[in-house]
Amino acid sequence: MANAITTSNQLANDMCSSGYRYLYGAKGQAYTAALVNQLRILYPNNINLSEALKDADKGYKAIDCSGFVCTVLGIPHMGSAQLRSTAVERLPISKANAKPGMAIWRSGHIAYIGDGLKIYEAASTKTDMKISAFENRAGAFTELLVIKDSALATSTTAGKAPEKEKNPYPIPARTIKYVGVPVMTGDDVRWVQWELRESGYDIEIDGKFGPASDKALRAFQASCKIAVDGKCGPDTRKNLIVS
Repeated sequence: MANAITTSNQLANDMCSSGYRYLYGAKGQAYTAALVNQLRILYPNNINLSEALKDADKGYKAIDCSGFVCTVLGIPHMGSAQLRSTAVERLPISKANAKPGMAIWRSGHIAYIGDGLKIYEAASTKTDMKISAFENRAGAFTELLVIKDSALATSTTAGKAPEKEKNPYPIPARTIKYVGVPVMTGDDVRWVQWELRESGYDIEIDGKFGPASDKALRAFQASCKIAVDGKCGPDTRKNLIVS
């Protein structure tokens, strides 16, 4: 376990120090103009074209925050919301709780805790890859995570993965979305809200799919790198179930 965490620490340092640049939706591909244009079609609200093209075709690799953390930990790619909801442990932010091999999370963003409790992250198109002292950066996050299947999660000191409470509401047979007033209602709406709460979004499970639920659903879709259309259909349901 210690050797695996050391490997992750070294990889995080190497990726932040050279060769990688941030690009929303990227998972380590060559950073090309073609990739930028492809991802901008998928995520038009998350990619500033002129900004993103500055690093294109210069020999870099492109990666986003969850892609970075999953690569460093050597696990399959998931969105930041899914990484949070499937975590073995979720702990309050403090230096006493932090360990190398953890992730550090806030809604919509995730980073890695490495050697010396430095925070390593694919931060943004403006700042790209970033290494920060814990005390200087931790306040921007809300939870420390032990990620499922990471080296730290296999440690006897990491604790046992908690049983995820089963969603008590029926899986929707219809597409759930915000339709204005009157809003969609029902226990299948509660199913969506329950899963969004499990993924870290602070919404009320009231069976009314209003603007707050719509905002959370769109944020979840963006985190998972799926179509951000505010519609909970088959693809979004599948990702919610995974998380």
